[in-house]
Amino acid sequence: MSRHTRNLLIAFVILISFGYGRMYLEEPMAKDMVAKHYWPDTMSMETRDKVGQLGMTAALGGFRSLVASIMAVQAFTHWDAGRFDQAIAQYWVIVQLQPRAFFNWFQGMQYSAYDKTHSFKFPEDEKQRADWVRKYNEAVAEGADFMLGAAKYLPDDYRIYGQLGMLHAQKFIPEDWCKAAEYYRMAAACPDTKPYYHRFSGYALAECPGKEQEAYDLLRATYDDNIRFGSVISYLNKLEEKLNIPQADRIPERSKIK
Repeated sequence: MSRHTRNLLIAFVILISFGYGRMYLEEPMAKDMVAKHYWPDTMSMETRDKVGQLGMTAALGGFRSLVASIMAVQAFTHWDAGRFDQAIAQYWVIVQLQPRAFFNWFQGMQYSAYDKTHSFKFPEDEKQRADWVRKYNEAVAEGADFMLGAAKYLPDDYRIYGQLGMLHAQKFIPEDWCKAAEYYRMAAACPDTKPYYHRFSGYALAECPGKEQEAYDLLRATYDDNIRFGSVISYLNKLEEKLNIPQADRIPERSKIK
């Protein structure tokens, strides 16, 4: 055996030994990271294929952030060229690499529920409109899937539920006000939330069939807390009429908002 061959074999054995040693040391740490939802429990074969062998090696070796950053740049290039499906596919991988980074989930949602849907030209032919609505709602639903995925890793982040509320109130065709109300309620219950989500829940409840009394109680309590925006007054006026609230119990203001 030549000296060169012997040296290659020694180097190979050292690399194999180092790899097994590292795996032995990192496995308990990796399990702990998964248990705490810092990492996803598994990486799918689809994810491995999209990242590529070298990228996955770096990701599993602790360079997930670097690989995710490179893929984000690639996704932006796709987005800038109007290749929204490719950009969205990139972000499905990115969120697996960095599952606790809210911005990545949010960006994936934006690309799908907003940017992709805005690229759909509304058809002049009425026969094509049903298919247009179907594709539109599928893109919005994929955006919602990003937020639902984020909730697994960031369950107390009010921004997730607020975005889900907005999607159901403003993007889906037709709107689902009942789901929007529930997501706004969840956002309002999160730590460090924004006060307007409680009010938004009331607005959505007012549009949800059978929830008018609940909406009235919530918005009347909001009004009594001296939060008297025009939208609060407008919804209360409508609910007072719908629920036949006695004149003596109605608020004095009359909204100019129709």
